[in-house]
Amino acid sequence: MVRYGIFLNALFSFVLITAAIYFLVVRPANALDAPGEQSEETATKTCTECASEIPTAARRCPMCTQPQPAG
Repeated sequence: MVRYGIFLNALFSFVLITAAIYFLVVRPANALDAPGEQSEETATKTCTECASEIPTAARRCPMCTQPQPAG
């Protein structure tokens, strides 16, 4: 004899618990990370010597150690 009520109750409980964890833990954690992100286009520039991608605020290239012009 298959007890459908017990199975449906367990399934319903699982879905509710996972939804609660998602909305109370995962979404707020992702929301905290989102505002600090910059787009790839504005976050990097090209090194004048070795043509590698470096952060925009870098004063010296980490790949070839050449000083970068200001600006």
